[in-house]
Amino acid sequence: MYFVPPVLAYLFLIADTGKFNRTAILGCEIFLSLISIAVVLGEQPFVLPNLKLQFPGMPPQADRVLVFYFAAYLLFILVICPAYVLGSAAYAHVRASPNQMSHPILYAGLSCWLLSMAVLGIAIATTNKLF
Repeated sequence: MYFVPPVLAYLFLIADTGKFNRTAILGCEIFLSLISIAVVLGEQPFVLPNLKLQFPGMPPQADRVLVFYFAAYLLFILVICPAYVLGSAAYAHVRASPNQMSHPILYAGLSCWLLSMAVLGIAIATTNKLF
């Protein structure tokens, strides 16, 4: 099932006749670019050379590629998508656009996302078990 979203993004890109939402097409391009960069970086042993094995029983090279692949998914789903949705909602709020997100939802979403990004940054910076 991990390969279904890239296939769907690819199908969206090849079926685009100019009538699709440009934001969706840009999201597909960014997602596929992240996946391809992650696979290329996962193949290189000098990028994070001390990365510990995450999937027992797999060869180290395949394990590295899967780790980078999952990292690309998480980067897109947990960082890029919420930043775009909440950022565009905050921009619409500042510009007093008629299609605004509810203020409590916007503020709660922004605060939860910023707090989770801070916790993630602190966790990555302070732990030595990942690399």
